[in-house]
Amino acid sequence: MIVLRNGLEEKNEYSKWSLESNQFPKKEDSVIINLDAWNKHKHEFSEFNYIGLLINSDQNLEELNADLNVFSIIQLNFLTFKDGRPFSIARQIRKKYNFKRELRASGYMLPDQYGYLLRCGFNTIEIPEKDKEIWIKVLSLESKENYQQF
Repeated sequence: MIVLRNGLEEKNEYSKWSLESNQFPKKEDSVIINLDAWNKHKHEFSEFNYIGLLINSDQNLEELNADLNVFSIIQLNFLTFKDGRPFSIARQIRKKYNFKRELRASGYMLPDQYGYLLRCGFNTIEIPEKDKEIWIKVLSLESKENYQQF
């Protein structure tokens, strides 16, 4: 998997950690954890400098309201191509919760959604490396078009 920001590949500074992992990460590690790991180890992870949260589109964000600014990155995972909830969740995180840090999209997305992902507040996307060229091409076409989506 690679990370794109504004059509350019960048190094993924974060590794994923789950409850099934053999070893607990160190405070200086940059890790993305899922909601179950956060709920179980909230106090340990809140001391990390670079902690990210992975939220699946079917999970509730309301209980995280007070915790959102602990995270240096929030990654929203599209569970299916037909699932539009991460678009709404991204807008909510930006507008309602005033989250200013990195917001990343992952999972089942289509290249023609790239422009809309950016307009909804995502900074980066995580995609398979084999799809990189088509995503970059779609973004370049998107930026040249001058239309309004209704």
